[in-house]
Amino acid sequence: MSQVLKDKLCESQVEIHKWGRRNRVCFDQFKEHFAIIHPEHGEGETFKLLGNLIDNHLLMDEAIQSILSKNRPKITAMIRTRGKYGLADMFIQYKTHIWGHSEYQNGCIMHASYSSLERIDSMQRRFLHALEVSEEYAFTQHNFAPPSVRRDIGMLGLLHKRVLGLAHVEYEILLPFAVIPIQYSHLIRHDKRLQSHGTKCKYRQVMFRHSLFAMVEVYNKLPERIIRSENVKSFQKSLTEIVKSRCANEVPSWKRTFDADIFIRHANTIV
Repeated sequence: MSQVLKDKLCESQVEIHKWGRRNRVCFDQFKEHFAIIHPEHGEGETFKLLGNLIDNHLLMDEAIQSILSKNRPKITAMIRTRGKYGLADMFIQYKTHIWGHSEYQNGCIMHASYSSLERIDSMQRRFLHALEVSEEYAFTQHNFAPPSVRRDIGMLGLLHKRVLGLAHVEYEILLPFAVIPIQYSHLIRHDKRLQSHGTKCKYRQVMFRHSLFAMVEVYNKLPERIIRSENVKSFQKSLTEIVKSRCANEVPSWKRTFDADIFIRHANTIV
């Protein structure tokens, strides 16, 4: 199978170079390489795509390590200044200097295992430990959500942006609205359901659950009152309030409220 893919890639490369010669475009051969992405048979070196590190097995370990390497020194520097700033100011500094650098790859690193993603949550907990503050207090009192919560809500926000028609047109092609047979219409929660392609996934169910397509199934199970939000900000605020409520009620799995593995099974009891 890998050889068939390599042959197809070579054919595409030849066609692209032909196009380049016709249009007087010269390609740098040192920036050309092939990569086959597969959990077992992946081949090729880790590459960057729009600033995101992608490895050929979609383990995302290198991407996560790059996030940790960039942000840990910054967190250490901020902790050293905790005697000069109040608690609220320390949270603002973290949000300003860390979240932007650690979250721009969220759409990619969500493919990683829970144990790998836990390393990013652990990085933020280290900061809270230095401030002698619990995750629950930081979240409920200062809106300082754990990375896992922000990642899930961020992906759902992207889907809502697509539903509102504000996302790139490619998302409309990738995630068209689902067609619901009339006999099943009474079972759905809202009429903005998207096609998750879940019925087409016959193998690698674990990878599917760690992807944007699984978050589509989460989105499809959200109540209509949330889906009717007129903008992404109010939509994400509603989701955040649900997580805060579960946190305040000391629900053990509050940090994974909108995780596909949990929400799809327990949506009726969560929202």
